[in-house]
Amino acid sequence: VAQSHHLNNGSRLGAGSEKLMEVLDQLNAKDGKGTLYFAGQGIPQQWAMKREMLSLRYTTRYSDLLLVK
Repeated sequence: VAQSHHLNNGSRLGAGSEKLMEVLDQLNAKDGKGTLYFAGQGIPQQWAMKREMLSLRYTTRYSDLLLVK
């Protein structure tokens, strides 16, 4: 039966895990945050929607409705 160990659930990790984390932390401190990361974290996106071009949400936000007098 295979076992899965996750960093966040308090499971006891393998003997080399603490040393591995130390090495990862040292390299990231030396070469910049995100230099090394786990594949499960996903690939950083290089793009993001320009929020200043976002249209008003007339149908979902009451405060965005125009006031006509």
